[in-house]
Amino acid sequence: MGKQKLLFKEYVEKNKKRNFIFFAIYQFTFRIGWLFKTESIIVPSAARMLGASNFIIGMFPMISSLGETIPPMFIVNWVKHFPRKKPYLLIFSFLSPLFWFLIFLSFFLLSSGNKKTLLWCFITFYILFYFSQGAVQVLTIIIKGKVIPYNIRGRLISLSGTLGGISSIILTFFIVRPVLNNGVLNPLTPYTILFLLSSVFFFFSWMSNFGIKEPPLESQEKNSKALLPFIKESIAIVKKDRDFILFFFVGGTTMCGYSLLQFYTVYAKTHLQVSNYMLTYYLIVQVSASSIGSLFLGHLADKYGNRLVLRIIAMLLVLTPLSAVTIGTWVDLPFRQWLYCIVYFMVGFGLPVIQTLINYLLEISPLEKHPNYISIYNTFSCVFIIFPLIIGLLMDHFYYNKVFLGISIFMVIGIVLSQKLVEPRHLLDGSEYQEEVPLG
Repeated sequence: MGKQKLLFKEYVEKNKKRNFIFFAIYQFTFRIGWLFKTESIIVPSAARMLGASNFIIGMFPMISSLGETIPPMFIVNWVKHFPRKKPYLLIFSFLSPLFWFLIFLSFFLLSSGNKKTLLWCFITFYILFYFSQGAVQVLTIIIKGKVIPYNIRGRLISLSGTLGGISSIILTFFIVRPVLNNGVLNPLTPYTILFLLSSVFFFFSWMSNFGIKEPPLESQEKNSKALLPFIKESIAIVKKDRDFILFFFVGGTTMCGYSLLQFYTVYAKTHLQVSNYMLTYYLIVQVSASSIGSLFLGHLADKYGNRLVLRIIAMLLVLTPLSAVTIGTWVDLPFRQWLYCIVYFMVGFGLPVIQTLINYLLEISPLEKHPNYISIYNTFSCVFIIFPLIIGLLMDHFYYNKVFLGISIFMVIGIVLSQKLVEPRHLLDGSEYQEEVPLG
């Protein structure tokens, strides 16, 4: 094409369908991989099988939060001056499945040995997986903010969520359910098989990133600053941004409810005495609800904005622990194991919470300042990292019901604050896409 140039907006429009497809493939395959290591069911169940306490189980969501917080602070500052971020996405999105494959390998080689050793291998590679995945997430967010227009991001959630959900239901019924209930002598064998399947699909998701076509976007800065000056610059940008500050507190209280996911399964196994057989039905309910939620909430986000979706999810996260307590306390034993499916339906329906928070953040922040906003959001989110650990400690001392009720009351704050969130759709007229970039 020679020296022909296109406006950034035209470049994005030209490759919109291609990028939409490859992002959908990435999210679809990653979602299938995630099914076989579901954070709310498979991981805590495997950890409990290795003798982990509630405190240790509380470490797993804390590790995931650390991975989503610490690496982005360094990665964003490092890559923000590069015109294209895709090469770095390819590197880190390869490391994630590699580390999860090492988790499988640990279970395969050590499941007949010392459970304590295997537990700490599990935790070690889990940390490495999430630290690489944290880099993947922030790079994906930045690239998605460049190449996927705001008014079809909800559609992306709907498509990948619906297809992934339908596939997950089928795979849960025909693979996860038989694997968890195969009656083998070694109770860790099912988790070994599931973790292998996770790593395979994570490798598929890495391969899909090769198809993304990212336009270059030159930064005004040719060299990255040291981390501390970068954070100070980011704070200076957002400290007068009322919308961001309010969004941060709404997101924080909402993610507090998200931190309870692992404990719903622990509560079911210890208080309701559910078997692995019953857990597979909970997983089917969760992935079914996730499909419905992705389709419904994605449509609402595109049509009415992410603010409404955040309010719905916040309300749902308040009701979920209340439902768990009600079912676990007031319902007769023959019925409550099945009625507890309601909890997992609400868990699944609200799973797009992280994508919704990020999509809203991308809407309230200027395109050229996305790295700053993402970095400072992740930096401030360090405050909420210890929530799962605190929740685990509280549950070891005060049991589940009181903690569930306390978290519900705390999350009401998020619902109240969400009423003051701005709807940024009227500000997004495409004017932020007027950079000129070379074609090809």
